[in-house]
Amino acid sequence: MMMSLLPLCVMLLQIIIQGVFAADTDEVKTITVMEGDSVTLHTNLTQIQRDDHILWRLKNNNGVTLLAEVYKRYNVNRIYDDIDSGRLRDRLNLDNQTGSLTITNISTAYSTLYTLEMINSDGTLYSKFSVIVSRLPVPFISRNASNCSSPSKRSSVSKCGPVIGEDHTAVIVIVAAFAVMVLVAVAVIAVIAFKRHKQAGQDVQEKEMKLMNNNDMSRDGDEVSVLLAASNGVSHESNVPVSSLVEQCAGNLKGLEDTRAET
Repeated sequence: MMMSLLPLCVMLLQIIIQGVFAADTDEVKTITVMEGDSVTLHTNLTQIQRDDHILWRLKNNNGVTLLAEVYKRYNVNRIYDDIDSGRLRDRLNLDNQTGSLTITNISTAYSTLYTLEMINSDGTLYSKFSVIVSRLPVPFISRNASNCSSPSKRSSVSKCGPVIGEDHTAVIVIVAAFAVMVLVAVAVIAVIAFKRHKQAGQDVQEKEMKLMNNNDMSRDGDEVSVLLAASNGVSHESNVPVSSLVEQCAGNLKGLEDTRAET
C-alpha cells in the first residue's frame, strides 16, 4: 500500500513545485536605462548546474524570439544575434558562469519585454524583464565612470547613466577666454598703428620746419648780399663813410625783419 502511494506523492510534489514556480510568471521586473548604455538581465544564479537549461527570449513584432541558450549537459552556449536583420550582432554577451544576459549599446528599438526560462530537474522557472530605453538629451552629454553604480541585490541591472551639463561651464570659459585674447590683440595692433602714424606725422612736420628755416636763412643771406653790394657801390661812387653805410644796412635789415614780422 505504501509503495503504491509513493509515485502519487512524488507527482503531487512536482505539481506543487511547478505551481510555486509558475506563480513567478506574473512578476515583471522593470529596468530603465539610457540609450547607448548596457543593461544586464540577471538569472540570480551563482553557478550554472549540469542539468540547467536556460533560455532568453524577447518580444518583438514577429512574436517571441529566442536570443540566447545555455544547456551545460550538452555543452550548448549559443547567442542568436543574427535576428532582426543582424541589428543585435556583437551586442549580446552571455555569462558562462551565471547565464546572465547583457545587451550593450542598447537602442530604443529594444524597449520591450524579455523572458527568462530556466529548466532543471526541479521544474521550470520563468522571469520577466520589462526594459525601458530612454533617449539621450542632445546638448552637453558626457559620461563619468564615478556615477556608475554596480547592481545591488534587489536590482538586476548595472546602471551607468549620462551626466548632462558638466561641459557647459568649460565651453563658456574657453569661448570667453578666446574672445578676450582677440580683443587684446586688436587693441595692441591699434595702439601700434596709432603710434606709427603719429611718429610719421611728427617726422613730416620736422622736415617741413627744417626746409622753411633753410629757405629763410637763404633768403636773408641773399638780402644781406644785395645790401652789401649796394653799399659798396654807393661808397665807391659817393665817397660816403663806411660807418654810415653799415648803419644804413642795419636799418634796412631791421626794416625787413619788421616787415616780415607783420606779414
